[in-house]
Amino acid sequence: MPPIENNLPFDVNEYYNLIAKLESQGSGDYGAKNRLGYLGRYQMGAKALADIGMVKPGTTNKGLTNPNNWLSGSYKEFMNSPKMQDNA
Repeated sequence: MPPIENNLPFDVNEYYNLIAKLESQGSGDYGAKNRLGYLGRYQMGAKALADIGMVKPGTTNKGLTNPNNWLSGSYKEFMNSPKMQDNA
C-alpha cells in the first residue's frame, strides 16, 4: 500500500497494517477469505461493500461470488486488487 499522508497523531499506514493483520488471520493477505465469507486483507463483508456502493444492498456474503450483485468491479477483481481493497 502506498504511504498515506495525514495530520493525525499516529502513523495511518501502521494502523492499516495492524487492522489487516488482525482481520486476515494474521497474514495481511489480500486474497484471504474466511469461513463466513469475509473477503480480502481487511475482511470486508457484503454489508460494508454495500455501504460503499460496490455491491447491491441486500447482498449476503454468500452472494458476493455472484457477478450480478456487484455494482463496481467484481468478486475476482476485488480479490486480486490491493488498490481496490485499500480504497474500500
